[in-house]
Order: sequence, then structure tokens, then C-alpha cells
Amino acid sequence: MTLRLIEQLPTPDDNGVQVMLSGASASVPAEALHNASDHTVSWDIVLEPGGMAAVEFTFTLIVPQGGETQRRMSEEELLSVI
Repeated sequence: MTLRLIEQLPTPDDNGVQVMLSGASASVPAEALHNASDHTVSWDIVLEPGGMAAVEFTFTLIVPQGGETQRRMSEEELLSVI
């Protein structure tokens, strides 16, 4: 069974804050697809009955005052097929 997992990244605001995807991974072979236009990262994950997977992504927020804040967004989305 193939499942598509879609995660929403923070949306840049009108104050000039930028959001950049720093990394994305999955515990099973799956390519992370970044869609900059709708601020999402997605995976197509293939699971066998009883299988599980976890994904993680990291993004960086850049604020216009010259400071940079990195926020690690860890998504442990456990997917299982019964």
C-alpha cells in the first residue's frame, strides 16, 4: 500500500520572514518532495501490512533584522497499515 504524507511548512509572512527547508528524511526508502509554491513537503511511502514508518523534517526561519533562527521541526508521524 502506498501512502502520501504531506506536511505543511510555516508560511512566510508579510514582514519578510523567509522559510527554507533544511532537510527531510524517512525511516523507509522514500524521496521527500518539496513544493515551494504551497509550502509543503511530502513523501510517497510504501508499507506492507503491519509495517511502520517515521518521517522528520527541519526548516530554517530567517528574519529580516539580520538574525537567523533555526527551528528543528521533528515530525514523528508513525504510519501503520493494519
